[in-house]
Amino acid sequence: MLDTLIQHESDLIETSEDKVSMTEIQRKQNVRSGLCCVSDKAFHFFQELDKVIRKLETVENVNLYGKSFYDFITSRILLNEALNQQWSQIFTTEDNEYFAVHVHKLKEEIVSKYLLMSSAQFRREFKQKVKARKEEAHRKQIQMRRDSKVKSVSEAQVSSSSKQSQLMKDRSDYSSTSEQQESLHKLVKRKAVKKITERENENDRRQISGHVEDVRRTA
Repeated sequence: MLDTLIQHESDLIETSEDKVSMTEIQRKQNVRSGLCCVSDKAFHFFQELDKVIRKLETVENVNLYGKSFYDFITSRILLNEALNQQWSQIFTTEDNEYFAVHVHKLKEEIVSKYLLMSSAQFRREFKQKVKARKEEAHRKQIQMRRDSKVKSVSEAQVSSSSKQSQLMKDRSDYSSTSEQQESLHKLVKRKAVKKITERENENDRRQISGHVEDVRRTA
């Protein structure tokens, strides 16, 4: 039954419709021809199988199904009608229930082994994504802390600047008030001196007038 899947490389080079993959096989094939070649029908089946698995292997399904994640994928694959038809077309049609049962069992075994291989790759990619998300979240937390510190320092600087401005204003107001008081004192002093001078002048005039009057009387 497995021989139905396998085909000799020399035959495939002539009959295969996928010349690109055959060129790739020839490039990677070693001297012992260790790579096993499958028929075009088997190759197309595995291509479609891989596409279906890739669509089902998602983070959303991991979160949804948890430990039964691959049980869910296996059941979806085995119930996929398109895959079932492709798989059946690989084998010679035989109206034999025993043969059909073994074909189905072979498919289950192949799907199981293929999922083991695929799951290993998916786990690696999943862990990398989780790690990247954690690192991104950690970087955001660090950035938020830095922004918070910068904001606090900025607010402190603004507060200090505001206090300094207020202090300078108070000093300016005090200086202005002092200057006004000094000017007022000078003005009062000048007026006081002026009044004293006026009084002294008045007294002098009175004394002179008195002397003049005395002289007149004597004469």
